[in-house]
Amino acid sequence: NNKDNNNEDSKSKSISSSPTHAIFYSISSTQKGLGGIELGNFLIKKVVEELKQEFISLSTFATLSPIPMFNKWLFSKFSIQSNTLDRLFERFDQIHSSSSNKNNINNNNDNVFKSFINDKKQEELLNFFDHEFLSKNECDSLLKVGTNKTPNIRSDYTSKYQFLNDNDNNNNNNSNSIINQFLTSAISIKYLESLLKDPGNHWFKNKNLEKTLKPILMKLCLRYLLKEKRRKHAIDPVSNFHLKNGAMIQQLNWLGNIEPYAMKQSNGIMVNYLYKLENIESNSHNYIQNYQI
Repeated sequence: NNKDNNNEDSKSKSISSSPTHAIFYSISSTQKGLGGIELGNFLIKKVVEELKQEFISLSTFATLSPIPMFNKWLFSKFSIQSNTLDRLFERFDQIHSSSSNKNNINNNNDNVFKSFINDKKQEELLNFFDHEFLSKNECDSLLKVGTNKTPNIRSDYTSKYQFLNDNDNNNNNNSNSIINQFLTSAISIKYLESLLKDPGNHWFKNKNLEKTLKPILMKLCLRYLLKEKRRKHAIDPVSNFHLKNGAMIQQLNWLGNIEPYAMKQSNGIMVNYLYKLENIESNSHNYIQNYQI
């Protein structure tokens, strides 16, 4: 039969090409009636077994997966960081405004502010502030690339808080001062949030912006996948699914999907989950029982 021969020839050519990697782009949900039944592990193993029978050269199986909840988490962190800084600035501004010796405070503003944030009264509030969220260098790079917007954000803060306005008027612009470090953090967070929330702002098409944002967003995304948990398991639903089934996080893919919905979900970042056949069972056990990612 010519048709059968053609099919065999086609299959032989595919096998002779000796593929080594198989990438799963999407794993669909099961029918609603099967909701809650864990079929992922079974389905993945079955697909892998069938592929290996057809293409014996295959040795690596991985996914190219979305990160659907990354920006939801990221925007909640923006909110917490900004609100914490606002409350801190409000408290210090009250002390600053009510002081009977403003000249002395203005001359030693940074030292007074340093004493203020080291006071145990601020300890509970500062527990909400994540000092590792954006580093000083990352904040500086955001201010440098955002010169069209960040001066306006700075003006909003200095008009709202008298001590910041006095700090600027006294030319206390030392970037290493405690006040300016906190203010730079506040401005950077507002600026980054405005970039990512604006659907019409295709920041990734701007070479300087894209270059600046890449290491920042990749760092935050990796932290989200590795450290952010709910009941000791990954907070991201797609990550939780694959880790439960024995995969490991292999790598992030910058701008892997720049469709509007993907930019809204994860700023275009995608992730590979690697399934090493010999490690699937142990990975699954360590994740489910020992909460290891």
